[in-house]
Amino acid sequence: MSVRHTLVYLLLGSAVGLLLHREQERGTLAELDGRHRDVLMRGPWQSGPPLVPGRGAVVFAGLDDKDRADRVFEGWPLTPGDWQVVLQNLKGYEPRQVVVPMAMGVERAGAGLEAAALALPRMTGAVAVSAVAGGGGKGIPGELPVLRSEGAIERIPACRRIEGVVVPVAVGTGEIDLGVKGERLAVSGPWCRVPLLARYEESVVPTVLLRAVLAWWDVPVENVRVVPGEAIWCGEKLRIPIDAAGFLELYLPFTEEPEVMNGDTFALPREQVEAALPAGDPQRRLLGSLGDRLVWFGMNDAASAVLRLPDGRQVSSGALTARAVAAMQSGRFLRPVGSRVQWGAEGMALLAGVWVLHRRWRWVVPCWLVAVAGWVGAGVWIYRDRGEWQVCWAGLGMLTVAAVLAFLLPRRERVVAGRTGEGKEEKVVGAVDEVAGEESEVSGALGAGDGMERRRRRRRRENGERKTGETVGTRRR
Repeated sequence: MSVRHTLVYLLLGSAVGLLLHREQERGTLAELDGRHRDVLMRGPWQSGPPLVPGRGAVVFAGLDDKDRADRVFEGWPLTPGDWQVVLQNLKGYEPRQVVVPMAMGVERAGAGLEAAALALPRMTGAVAVSAVAGGGGKGIPGELPVLRSEGAIERIPACRRIEGVVVPVAVGTGEIDLGVKGERLAVSGPWCRVPLLARYEESVVPTVLLRAVLAWWDVPVENVRVVPGEAIWCGEKLRIPIDAAGFLELYLPFTEEPEVMNGDTFALPREQVEAALPAGDPQRRLLGSLGDRLVWFGMNDAASAVLRLPDGRQVSSGALTARAVAAMQSGRFLRPVGSRVQWGAEGMALLAGVWVLHRRWRWVVPCWLVAVAGWVGAGVWIYRDRGEWQVCWAGLGMLTVAAVLAFLLPRRERVVAGRTGEGKEEKVVGAVDEVAGEESEVSGALGAGDGMERRRRRRRRENGERKTGETVGTRRR
């Protein structure tokens, strides 16, 4: 291939790579991207506790205390009597797990609330935390477990008071909001930081979100190991990556949104709710699927929708936390590689395409397969080493362009081969001429020899005739 052909490939390959980048950012390749990530997480190269790719199973039950038309509760926060009604009605749907991520605001629970909570499997509640010392209980409530931690814990958000709830359920600390900027659930562009740990003096305790995930996976707190800056190891079932402050950094475009319903629905028994819903109503289908789902309660009014998603929509912290739970259920902790790594890898793929372009015809397909295997293998290595996902379509597109052009563009080596063949033919013709010349020389030599022989014979005849004539003359005499 000439330099001109190489430049044609570089321009065309770069254009195809940029086009695939644009379509990937638009979401055109979202389904292919999802399958690619699932293959990475399911592959035999997965090291350590396996990620469990799949769909989340969270239903966000939003409470809107300003919706006068649908509001059936007297106010917010809900009273112990309200929570008792909600939990009793939830029992009719038989949900797999129920989470109340806010403290119920009671010092001692009545018998009815306790019975309603105990009737639900995997019921997870929250204790109240504060950055202000004094008041409330002293130390960590017995229901709130202390996690085994390794490494420095100074950057984990600290609370100075933890108020327990008497309801006998699995508990965790409520939403971390200690009055310090950056120590709460926050969104920055496509990233969301979700707090999973809190610190009380020298002890590390789980947030209600982490406690709910542990209950979902049936992981005892004794099997949990916390390594700040690395991960939370949930036995052999799940590994949750965290930063030094105990936050999960979630890449929102890779996560799915949970289904949403009005939390006021559970103020009425199931029979009354289903009687009021049409046969094909989506809410009826959603309520019928609670048997294998986690129901997450939270505020969902206009005042609480203060977090902005990458697409510009406003959501509440409760809805976003439910989305984080779904991500931890499905094990989708992948994040994209950095832009420098991505562009550097695609530059290497472009150069590999030049290598494929310059192969002979019979070697184009094998070399293309080798280049594709190397490109895919690099993505697997990056995932295994760093837990990051590399977009593969641009590189595959550029390599394919190189293989196609290798068959379409004229090849310089064929012209050279043709000229060499002509030279060989000329040499052969020259050799034949030389042989013919040699044969003519031999023929000439043979002809000369024949002439000499004929002259000898002529001389012999003449000498013989002379001798004969002399003999006859002698006899006559």
